[in-house]
Amino acid sequence: MTDDWLDFYLDNILKASGSALKHYSMQKTKDDMRQALRQAIAGLESQEFVCEWCDGTGMVDSGGTQPWGEAINIPCRCQHTHPPQRTWQGLTDYEIGVCSTEAAMNRSEMVGGAVTFARAIEAKLKEKNT
Repeated sequence: MTDDWLDFYLDNILKASGSALKHYSMQKTKDDMRQALRQAIAGLESQEFVCEWCDGTGMVDSGGTQPWGEAINIPCRCQHTHPPQRTWQGLTDYEIGVCSTEAAMNRSEMVGGAVTFARAIEAKLKEKNT
């Protein structure tokens, strides 16, 4: 995603909270904000289940050992309790833009706009992933 697109989304987020990107003149601050947004988007796009017991391998140590000293592994309980994961569907640039614009137009107070934006993103992601 280009810096221009990130600036567009950051500006809409800031406007929803009662500010604007033009009020941030230090380049490092803008770069840090862009990086934070990139990380947030990447985190949303790459969310997947990783079992805390087997770390995604599907096998756990049974606590027993083979006569030659090797650990005995058994299927992890995650293999029986969790459905297979679907591929995560992120939002397109257009969908994020629509959500941020709607949030900016519907804001009723400084923090409320950011909450409205977050709820709009949440609803759109639920719609695409359920």
